[in-house]
Amino acid sequence: MDYPLQPRLLLWGLVAGSIGLAVFWSSPMAGAAFGVLFCIVGMAWRAGEPPILAFCLVYQWCFIATGYLYQLVTGTYPGLERVPHIELAVGLSLLGLLVLVAGIRCGIHALHRYEPSDPKQLPADHAVYLIPRLFLWVIGLYSLNWFVRLTPMTLYFDGAQVIYNLLALRTIFFALLFLIVLQTQVGYGYAVAAFVYVLLPQLASMMSHFKESFFVLSIALLGQWRP
Repeated sequence: MDYPLQPRLLLWGLVAGSIGLAVFWSSPMAGAAFGVLFCIVGMAWRAGEPPILAFCLVYQWCFIATGYLYQLVTGTYPGLERVPHIELAVGLSLLGLLVLVAGIRCGIHALHRYEPSDPKQLPADHAVYLIPRLFLWVIGLYSLNWFVRLTPMTLYFDGAQVIYNLLALRTIFFALLFLIVLQTQVGYGYAVAAFVYVLLPQLASMMSHFKESFFVLSIALLGQWRP
């Protein structure tokens, strides 16, 4: 089965939605939000792949639902007193997530016939060669964090988003290192050293940038789970 968690999480979504409806009985949208959370994870987490799509969808769900749930509990929206038509906004956003994951599923299904029937596995001897090289790439790309505080807004305001996205490309090498180490079960020392090297400057940053390293590690670890 390409999506082994889908039946289980759809059932859990119904249970979570019912519990959410019971807790926030005056707001059915809260129950729907919890139901959608489990639904999108089950529909996006494909067998044999790191749950990157599922993680991105859950991350967006947090932006959609957490402020609304906070308002239900406290009576105020974070940073504001009230937000008009918030239930409509949350409902449309949740619907957008469902439409997005449905579109992703349709796209994957359309491309499924082009997948190789017997995908090649990464040879162990080649992995031993790749891991040290990836480690050096990670060290080199993240070395700037040890010497300067990278603030794209002050470097070039009009191109700040471009600079942010270019810096984010470093995460590809960081994630690949973890994925290859976990897949081949060699080079754990490189992975630990790279994680510490990347994490330490992030702990000294003004914002919570350190969470990104834990996100990458979590996705790589979850990618090894075979439900």
